[in-house]
Amino acid sequence: MSLLKKILFAPLFLFALAEFINQLKQYLLNPYIIFNLDQATLLGILLLLGLLILASLLFGVFLTLANDWKIVAPVILCAAILPIALLNQPINTINPVSFILAGGLVFILGFVFVVLHANLASYLTFQPNIIISPAIKQTIALILILVSFTYYLSANMLIAKGGFTIPDSVFNFALQFIPSSELPSTQSLSSQLQVTPEQLQLLQQNPQLLQAYGLDPSILNNLQTSSPQTTANSLIKQTLQQEFQKMLAPYQQYIPILLAILFYFTLQFITMFLNLLIPVFIWLVFLILEKTAFVKFTVEMREVKKLVV
Repeated sequence: MSLLKKILFAPLFLFALAEFINQLKQYLLNPYIIFNLDQATLLGILLLLGLLILASLLFGVFLTLANDWKIVAPVILCAAILPIALLNQPINTINPVSFILAGGLVFILGFVFVVLHANLASYLTFQPNIIISPAIKQTIALILILVSFTYYLSANMLIAKGGFTIPDSVFNFALQFIPSSELPSTQSLSSQLQVTPEQLQLLQQNPQLLQAYGLDPSILNNLQTSSPQTTANSLIKQTLQQEFQKMLAPYQQYIPILLAILFYFTLQFITMFLNLLIPVFIWLVFLILEKTAFVKFTVEMREVKKLVV
């Protein structure tokens, strides 16, 4: 029965960690997702951090109850298997980031156990918020650094393969700060986009004519289905995006680093507020454990040695 109590929180920790990795997966596969300035993105980040805090809390409680390498080591190894199993989907694909995440988890979880084990061996009065809270916050901080590094690796591989593309949400947001006087007039441009069917057919047969002027041939589809005003807006946006892409091209190698830094500080900023709830959760967990007789406390009388002059 004692062994069952010691390992009870291990499956809960592994489940929360697996859900955290599943939520993290979308950011590793598409680093641009964080730039979607909408409510869904904010809720996704809150869910990601909530799962991380929950997993760290459960891991801290598990370490406190187990406090034995023979019990903790297999759980840490199982935690390291999770990113390899979840990020390499489908099975025939290999994501090198998953192995880095797995190795990082082994180091972080093992390091946290060593520190917490020393605290559990030296305390006089069991105060969970004083003993466990630092270990939980340490776990969160180290894992945030780890996932930000893996985010950088994923962004670097994506940009090296397909180049950097400014997300529409960022571009639309930046466009708001450009004075309208510096933008081309959509009215004059729309009047020039009234293409006859014969001209449209000629351009479709010779898309290189548009490419020679730096235009995407897909603009022809807009000419067919959209009004001249809408097409003019699309053309202005496309032209400005291409200009920004050319400006950023020489600095493309630094973009993954900037993305990772932005990703880390975004998560860290929100985590500062969520960390305020950790002492409440720890107090509540051990209150429930004590009231249900899952754990008990003993009072010891010890001799003390004092100096008298």
